[in-house]
Amino acid sequence: TEATTRAGTFPQLSSVLADAAALVPAKGLVVWAAPGSSDLKAVLAHGYGADVVARLKPMPRTADNATATACRTGRTQVVRATAADTTGALVAPIVTAHGTVGCLAVEVPRAAETSDRARAIVDILAAAIAGRFGSEGLFAGSVTPAAEVRSA
Repeated sequence: TEATTRAGTFPQLSSVLADAAALVPAKGLVVWAAPGSSDLKAVLAHGYGADVVARLKPMPRTADNATATACRTGRTQVVRATAADTTGALVAPIVTAHGTVGCLAVEVPRAAETSDRARAIVDILAAAIAGRFGSEGLFAGSVTPAAEVRSA
């Protein structure tokens, strides 16, 4: 989106994530980044308390989960809710000219994970966030450790 493309600071991008969360609808969103070939690290979160964000530890790209799989394959992953009272997820890769540099993980209410509309919004948001990576981008250089992740 135009707002995401203009978002040059964490507070601005946090605001865009909040707007996107309302559109999907999403319980929470996490931007994961993996500079070079390093582990995935949470760099930005929305919708979760500080206690949850503090538990977002670095994750190997080889991990057996939807987040790592989206980064390895460059394809959006769907995690289906397993019961009526659980949530699902959509995890979209963040792809630049240099390849997959991270992913956007979005926790959604049951059945939203199969919604074409939710999938489209998540894919578009991940593509827009990709513009924030790179030498001039928001996520240039080192990535903030999970303990210091900015939460909206």
